[in-house]
Amino acid sequence: MSKTAIDSGACLEQWLDSPSKCDADPVVLRAKERARDAAERRRAVLAETQGMTAAGQPFVTQLEKMGAVEIPVGPGLCHVLVWQLAEGARPGNVRISLDFVTRRSIDGGLTGFDTSSRIGSTGVICSSQSGKERFRVVDAYTYAQLPAGGTGGLSFVLFTRPRQAGDPDDIGANAPAAGGGAGGGRRAGGGKGDYVDCVFPCESAKTDCDNECFRREAGGSPLAGACKQTCEQIYRSCIRPCE
Repeated sequence: MSKTAIDSGACLEQWLDSPSKCDADPVVLRAKERARDAAERRRAVLAETQGMTAAGQPFVTQLEKMGAVEIPVGPGLCHVLVWQLAEGARPGNVRISLDFVTRRSIDGGLTGFDTSSRIGSTGVICSSQSGKERFRVVDAYTYAQLPAGGTGGLSFVLFTRPRQAGDPDDIGANAPAAGGGAGGGRRAGGGKGDYVDCVFPCESAKTDCDNECFRREAGGSPLAGACKQTCEQIYRSCIRPCE
């Protein structure tokens, strides 16, 4: 064993126990460690899907034209959304913004692409309400949504199972209406549902509009900037009756 291997600390512990077993290059040892860690992370993600079934065929897209991906989730389900980078795919300097959206609440956070295991997930979420998983790529520093997240393919599969009595209800069912407590919430349109109920379709429409703008921008359309402004105007007009 070379002195470099000992000094690097890559296999010092093995060398103390059995010098003859520590004969690998430290770079190789590090690579093996990363491979083991990646395999463990893949197993952990797959373990989350145990007892669940795929809700359909994988949805495949390209990092070059990401925008936002929204996948509907039915009521009374536990689910996990799993994504996987295609071979050769290379994410840019981006983060992943995740949201599970129901008519009463939005719950989410930020994560990143794991380029070692090349797989990721939302974790298991159970809800009595229907909703949608929203996956977006955002700037690593400003968190602004981006029209692209790198190069190469990215696929999604939604796994679900029926929510059981012992499962949590993570989203929505017991949440108070926006702006109010028990017995009433913030009302809009002469009592036609609470505020979040009211703006939910507006947000969905804006996401669809933004996605179209992203596609135009990627295609080099000179009207991309005006497109985004139009989406914002439509959204503001849509939510005005809710305020």
